[in-house]
Amino acid sequence: MFSFFSKTDKQTHLLIECGGASAACAFLVTDADKKPKIVYQKRVIFDTHETPDHRATQAMLTTTLAKLLAEARSAGHAKLEALQAPKRLTSTTVTFTAPWYVASTTHIDQHYEDDRLITESYLADLQTQEKDTLPAFPAEFQDAQPVIIDTAILQTKLNGYITTNPTEKSTRNFEAQLYTGAVPQSVFDAVETTIGNVFDISHVTYHTLPLVTHAALSDLFASLSSAVLIDISGTHTTLTTVYDGTIRDVISFAIGTHHLVRHTATELNIGMKAAASALALHDLSRLDTASHETVRDLIAKHTNDWFEEYKKHREQIRKNHPLGSRAIIIATGGMTEYFFTALKKRSEEESTEGVQLIQLTNEHLSKRLRFPESPPPDPFIALEAIVLADNDL
Repeated sequence: MFSFFSKTDKQTHLLIECGGASAACAFLVTDADKKPKIVYQKRVIFDTHETPDHRATQAMLTTTLAKLLAEARSAGHAKLEALQAPKRLTSTTVTFTAPWYVASTTHIDQHYEDDRLITESYLADLQTQEKDTLPAFPAEFQDAQPVIIDTAILQTKLNGYITTNPTEKSTRNFEAQLYTGAVPQSVFDAVETTIGNVFDISHVTYHTLPLVTHAALSDLFASLSSAVLIDISGTHTTLTTVYDGTIRDVISFAIGTHHLVRHTATELNIGMKAAASALALHDLSRLDTASHETVRDLIAKHTNDWFEEYKKHREQIRKNHPLGSRAIIIATGGMTEYFFTALKKRSEEESTEGVQLIQLTNEHLSKRLRFPESPPPDPFIALEAIVLADNDL
């Protein structure tokens, strides 16, 4: 795969993820002779309200992000120095997870009586038209104005054949799958300002999670032609339907890991950080017997509620697409393990015919990345790093 990196010089890239209940950042060092390496990473969880409050959550996101980036500039730069990697950033990439984005997909199927030349302007016009198909933001965002950050033609076919580069070629049948992602203007402006206050950068690339997930997993799983990709973030779960090798649908529902953390903190009367630490490490033995049983029951209830919501959407997806049986869950460790366990257990109990569950693991990630054994790579940051290193978007 083509890479834009120098054959000799190391380059440093800043990766940022903005979520509904956490923010994360990392430094990625690239060297054409070796796999890219995550040399610094950190995720910070912030509390959110039971009732969605867009403005309050946005304020917590930007405050958390500012502190996170300031720490990265200090602690991260020390690690870069140790590796003799440059502090000057080659690129900065930001990925928004739910609930900050909306996304749409459109299948184009055009037939012409005579040969039609496919030009760059023709493709650009298709992407412009796609902007009008974006769904509305959730109610808590009220009258948010969208900023388009992702416009991608994921797949093109000329006369029924997949074509990597269709421009300046003639056809009588043009097919394409288009993807568009947007975030609220106020969120975009706040994040852009926050980054600019900490780092001296001239350009930032922005993406939405489904596009990043699809690009990375398509690299990790070469035969990814039909599957449901499951991203479990702090406040939401996103189901990205892949059919015939491209994104067809994106569905999100408001159940994520943060709800479990909040309920655990409330039930045990401990802080959010302590609750998240116990859950993420699966180290419930630190708790007394009564607390251990309370948390165990909370995990069971929360993951069962999650599975019922997942199953409802999964059935709707199957109605819309002649989908295969695979489901890939982004669960490399921590709290997402609870969801993978519940998904596997409930699928077996209900004898869901033909379902093949694939758990993304550090072994998969190590095919494309280098990272320290401790702490293990943040799964979302790792996917973003793979996409950046392979220059896929």
